[in-house]
Order: sequence, then C-alpha cells, then structure tokens
Amino acid sequence: MCRLLHDGEDCPAGNRCTVANEQTGDTHCVALASPPKVPYEGCLDDKACPAGTWCDWRTDACMPFCDSPADCAGTGGDCVSAKTSGSKSVPGVTVCTSNCDPVSSTSCGLGAACNYDNNAGSFDCFRSGNKSEGSTCAFAECGPTLVCGSSCRVWCAPAAADNTAQCGTFGYCEQFSNLTPTRNGVTYGYCL
Repeated sequence: MCRLLHDGEDCPAGNRCTVANEQTGDTHCVALASPPKVPYEGCLDDKACPAGTWCDWRTDACMPFCDSPADCAGTGGDCVSAKTSGSKSVPGVTVCTSNCDPVSSTSCGLGAACNYDNNAGSFDCFRSGNKSEGSTCAFAECGPTLVCGSSCRVWCAPAAADNTAQCGTFGYCEQFSNLTPTRNGVTYGYCL
C-alpha cells in the first residue's frame, strides 16, 4: 500500500503510487514507464502514465490524482471520482478534470482532445481517434479543436455569434440544441 500523491515518500526511486485494484481502491508502487506520458495525455494502460496520475476509464487519459478541489486549482478543474473499466467509481480515489479549452490544439496531451462531458458538466481531455474535420464520428473520435456532431466540426466560441475567429470571416458559431457546453462563463458551439 502507498498513498496517492506521495510517490516520493512511499515508493522507491523510479516508482510511482497508483491504483492496484479498481474494485477496492487499494494502491501499490509500480515502476515508472520510460519515458512516461504526461498528465492529460491519451492512454490505454495505466502503466504508461506518469507519477501522480491514473489512466482513468471515463476519459482514457492520464488524469492527475486529487484529494480536494484545491489540488485541481492549477487547471480550474474539478476533483471527481476516478472510474473503473465498468464505469463505476474507484473507492476512495479522485482525479482532476482538466477544464481544457476546446478551441486550443494544445490544451490536452498527445493522443487526447478536449470534449464536453455532459454528465460531469465540464470540458475534459479524452483519448482521441484523431479524425479530421468532416469525418463521420462518435463521441471523442475527432482530433483536437473538433467536436463530433454526426461529423467532426470545428469548436467555436461564443456560440450564436457571427465571424468568430475559429469559423472565419463568414462563418457562424452554431449553438448546440441538446446541451450548453460552458467554460469560464463562455458558451461554446460548432462552426457552420
């Protein structure tokens, strides 16, 4: 057993503390990958994530551990339950959401893109299929700066506005009909 966020104190050099059993929340020390991924980078296996993170099944990204919302102050994200492969909460384990900017191509790590999580009510980094604009898609399959609305479209803000920077001189930022993705008081939409 080790304490999450206390890798240096509880684990040998070159190791990190992570979840050993997602059903119980038990932890253990494991060797760091060489080189490890970075926080909010897409992942398929927790072994590749850096110290202080967990490959969360909700996002398939290396999400930083947190004990309270104060631990997430750097990103402005929330401290939420870590998720198992069965979409259940890992007992006693919480991670920071990223509060990423969907119009920025660099707000998430490699292999991840910023998407709106309607269940959490916030933007977060999700492992991406990196599909290009105009491609048919499902949630989180589009590349950075794109949102899936049956096809990959460009994120934009503010919604319901003409001539937004993301949509070009004659573009329009359409508001979603089924959700209101908001970040720092600004409602986001997609380019028409």
